[in-house]
Amino acid sequence: MTEAGFELLAFRVLPGPATVAVLELEGRFTGAAPRGAGTARLRVEGGGRVLECEPAVAPVAPGHERGLPWRAAFAVDLGLVEDAAFAVAIGPDLLVELPTPDLGTDDPEDDTARLARLAREVNELRRRLDAATASATAAGDRARRAAEARRRSEE
Repeated sequence: MTEAGFELLAFRVLPGPATVAVLELEGRFTGAAPRGAGTARLRVEGGGRVLECEPAVAPVAPGHERGLPWRAAFAVDLGLVEDAAFAVAIGPDLLVELPTPDLGTDDPEDDTARLARLAREVNELRRRLDAATASATAAGDRARRAAEARRRSEE
């Protein structure tokens, strides 16, 4: 297994339904992101079982560029969290062994900072979406004008 190319920043348990643990994984690529960085599977070995979990929330890897955050969230049986071994496969080429997830604290300051970070990221993603939507609209307009000009020239 290799850890080359990925720096683990956080692996924590978030509040979820009574029997489910939501595991949030956060890291960044230290080199070029591996191919398929938008896909991930969490490998959980515990309780005599080996499970591979798809993300509950698709991985977020803005631009897949070095140093930018990469995040994914997985839902697993709460009973497996404390005694399991974890690894995450990012794309087909990168497998990273993970420590026991942080069970968190009751410190509201931790939640406040995390929520503030998430709000900033949501706002950045909205700006990117708005820019992409504007570009797509402009491209559609250009394509319609070109098609009309072609139709007129053929008449």
